[in-house]
Amino acid sequence: MGKYLGLPTHGYLGLSDSKIVDAQASVEAALGITFAVLAEVNVVSGPGMLELESCQSFEKLVIDNEICGIAFKLKEKIKVSDETLALDLIKEVGPGGQFLTKKHTKQWFRKEHMIPSEIIDRMPREKWLKIGCKDATQRAREIARKIITEHKPEPLPKEKEEMLDKFIRKLHISY
Repeated sequence: MGKYLGLPTHGYLGLSDSKIVDAQASVEAALGITFAVLAEVNVVSGPGMLELESCQSFEKLVIDNEICGIAFKLKEKIKVSDETLALDLIKEVGPGGQFLTKKHTKQWFRKEHMIPSEIIDRMPREKWLKIGCKDATQRAREIARKIITEHKPEPLPKEKEEMLDKFIRKLHISY
């Protein structure tokens, strides 16, 4: 209704009723976030939320961020141009040929089809075993810890800070 009336929209999407970061949490989040992106909801509350909105999980928030990236990628239009169609390459390879080793395929596969991820495991089993058999939740926990301990937010630009101070003084709020 909000979209129909030209108003900003808000939805609790991407949250889960699961009590832990598990398959249920990921499925509920993925569906909700995808619906939000496709419906062009302006503000989405829910990423990171578990257990009937009663708790926030840093691990789920990291996983949900990944889901958001994938959902936004889904929303992008497929690029169709002479370069992406590669009609010359199709003629060159011909019937019965293969495209997998072609430079063009490698270039566009990386851009269009492969979504790099620290959460989603795409490595061979041998490598996965060698580096500790971590699941998505363990990888997300490590990423969350790194963000919490290492992130240094950029300071607010001076003019914005002054604007906010002026606004607060105007409201007669002391801080």
